[in-house]
Amino acid sequence: MRNKSLAVLFIVFILTVFAIPVFAGKADKACGNVDIGFLRRHVNLPLQVSIASKTPVNNLCQVILNINGRYFTAYASDNYVMMGKMYSNRMLLDNPELAKLQKSTFAKVRSELDKCVAIDYKPKGKIKNVVYMITDPVCPYCDMATKKIKKFVDDHHAELKIVFFGVHGAASNQKAIEAVCRNFTLAEYTEEDWKKDDSKEHQCQKGRDLIAKSQPVARRLHIQGVPTFFLQDGTQVVGANMARLEKAVKK
Repeated sequence: MRNKSLAVLFIVFILTVFAIPVFAGKADKACGNVDIGFLRRHVNLPLQVSIASKTPVNNLCQVILNINGRYFTAYASDNYVMMGKMYSNRMLLDNPELAKLQKSTFAKVRSELDKCVAIDYKPKGKIKNVVYMITDPVCPYCDMATKKIKKFVDDHHAELKIVFFGVHGAASNQKAIEAVCRNFTLAEYTEEDWKKDDSKEHQCQKGRDLIAKSQPVARRLHIQGVPTFFLQDGTQVVGANMARLEKAVKK
């Protein structure tokens, strides 16, 4: 699995550094001739690739590619293809399209995501929003966000749904299973002591089943790092950036 990931990253690095000459239709057609066949004639793409969207941008065709469950951006014209990011006025031009794709995917996956919730916390009073937190018990950045998340959802009257997605291998999964098997509340999960203990005695089938179920769902959501937050409309915030999450909630 690691070799396959390295191969994909190597391909992306090559594509990012080099512009590959290609010959399509006229530039004013933008995305008319751009499809997987067109790209494969000029770019050595992996087998698991599909076009998630095509959008005309600055006389180019902005193509969002789904490569092994991760989004990558390409720009195609009548005489070249580039992989990477395009900026204008210090803003990434692919952000609006990626956000739209993410919201669409979230809407399709949300019912499955709800079945993967390990910890559900509801503040007192009327609930105005829902915050999904995709996290890993042994991730230090997740730990930083976890310490702040209760106050955040209390202040914003948001229900919190925690879903585990291990990115540190067996250690992550064992701790996630333990949290499920011990039926932790948010307050209990936030405590540090339990993470230091041996988790082998707290492994149960319920926990194993839930964690096994959450892995493919997280991949369908194109999770590339933890913590990742989703609001109920599918807005995504990546990282332990509570200021950015607050800005998203207030929109």
